[in-house]
Amino acid sequence: MKSILKRGISFVLIVTMMCSVAMNRWQVVALAEELDESDETGTEFQDELEIEFLEKRITDTSAYLRYFIVVDGKKEYITESLELKGKTIVSSISSTGVNENNVPITVTEEEQSTIVIEECNEEELPTESSYEEMGKKYNWKSYSKTYSLKGAKFAILSVSAILVAVSKMGLGTAISVAASVVNFLLSQGRSKIPNSIYFSGKRCVSRSCGRIFYKYKGNFYDSSKKKTLYAKGISWSRRWGR
Repeated sequence: MKSILKRGISFVLIVTMMCSVAMNRWQVVALAEELDESDETGTEFQDELEIEFLEKRITDTSAYLRYFIVVDGKKEYITESLELKGKTIVSSISSTGVNENNVPITVTEEEQSTIVIEECNEEELPTESSYEEMGKKYNWKSYSKTYSLKGAKFAILSVSAILVAVSKMGLGTAISVAASVVNFLLSQGRSKIPNSIYFSGKRCVSRSCGRIFYKYKGNFYDSSKKKTLYAKGISWSRRWGR
């Protein structure tokens, strides 16, 4: 009886570990959404988990992450938090070097930052001919744009904060993209966030009651040359006006 009980407990532990690994992988890799017209021309990163998550708490307005990563051959324990406060994003990050047994071997470094969400540029406002009345079929058109990541630290929420500020995408979507970017860079042995990221896909614009609504779907690449596909099937929406 004891032998059967031990085997049963071992089986449960194995299943639990497998589920945990699967959930971590799902969090890092952005969920795919079919495009009306395929635009996947870059080399996509391998679906290998380079980030060892310990804790993930994500809502529409806040996030808290704890994880291990290996940067330049050194293992680091990262803790990040982020909160959206109106048009302001407040984030913090702390990093501690650890050994192979996850025992701290360096002094913890902490940093806080505040980012203001950018207003919509007049150049982005659509012409009358590009509007689609609300309730009608969305008219998707090809769209691409380079988003700046300047100032981002080599950490998921740091990249996420800047993505939210410059693209107005939701926090959950930004974290998916940021995690994919960081995961890819780690797999390549890189330790710096690029200055920009390139979006290529489609955009739909509609208006209602003085508001302009934008919907996006497509892929994120390293540049307009599309040599590396960071994240595919990404979609988000935003609005402009009162």
